[in-house]
Amino acid sequence: MSTATMPAEGRLCIDWGALQRADIIVSTTAHPISRVIRWATESCISHAMLYVGNGEVIEAIGDDRERPSAGGVVKRPLTVALADATAAVALRRKGMTPANADAVIRFAWKQWILDRKYDYNATLLGGASRAPRTVFVCAILDMVGGDGTCAEARKGKLSLPDRFSCSELIFESFQSANMPIISQFEPGSSSPQDLVNAWSFGLLEYVGDLVW
Repeated sequence: MSTATMPAEGRLCIDWGALQRADIIVSTTAHPISRVIRWATESCISHAMLYVGNGEVIEAIGDDRERPSAGGVVKRPLTVALADATAAVALRRKGMTPANADAVIRFAWKQWILDRKYDYNATLLGGASRAPRTVFVCAILDMVGGDGTCAEARKGKLSLPDRFSCSELIFESFQSANMPIISQFEPGSSSPQDLVNAWSFGLLEYVGDLVW
């Protein structure tokens, strides 16, 4: 992960014991889909997850190894979530209280209980005005998949109801707790890079590197 987007000095290597509930973890891997997301969204990261305590995270993923082809909002051990990570950084919303953290996690937990599915549209077209490459990638996916969902997204329907991309889940969880991370756009038009941007704007604080 580029040090241009995180502290150039004073980097810390941490384990999950240094995390607090409702911490945000941004990460990337060497997988082809991760590279496509980074390229399409012009990002240095490709994923984000919410730490919920006891070494576990809630995240929105496109595929779950324990539930092949299911994907969606899942809860799983942090060690599993970061098994293939080549970089992972923990961030914390400034001004968080235990009550705030409870509210953030409660929203994310509810989406997991309701088995919310993954929002591919928001993943690829989130921030399309900032990353025009997503339109190209989405057109390719429509040709391959043939379901037309990306075509609908290009008409302005970026986020599908009751579905979440990884960053969308994070932003909506914090908004539900009246602790917004950033307000320039709707959660459904976000990308993981926006969480890094929120750090650079001073809204999040750097906790440490879980994978470096």
